[in-house]
Amino acid sequence: MSAVRTSGVERIAESFTATGKRAALMPYLMGGFPSLEESVRIGEACFEAGADVLELGMPYSDPLADGPVIQDAGTRALRAGANVAGVLEVARALATEPQLLLLDEPTAGMNPQESAEFTQFVGHHLRDERGLTVL
Repeated sequence: MSAVRTSGVERIAESFTATGKRAALMPYLMGGFPSLEESVRIGEACFEAGADVLELGMPYSDPLADGPVIQDAGTRALRAGANVAGVLEVARALATEPQLLLLDEPTAGMNPQESAEFTQFVGHHLRDERGLTVL
């Protein structure tokens, strides 16, 4: 018997409902800022402090739609050596937590073909991570 797969939106709704609270705590963390190792520790601390959902950002070189704080964090993460593989490892490490981890905008700045290939790659390599949803 195969497991029923739910969409990212359904998983987010389930996580919010499961809190039993009026609202859920959902902090944002730029993957790779200030370093990849620190990103894991910060994410773990967020969950330990009561986060219901953690949004993990993927740094990229042209974050025009983001505000100045996220732009700066992404730029610093890239300068510190963050890359897609490293941020996916952060996601893998944090997806073992019982709460939901969202990998935010990993395809921003990619053309449609790159975006589809990336989403397929992540789905294949991280499909068994029970707490990970890719938006």
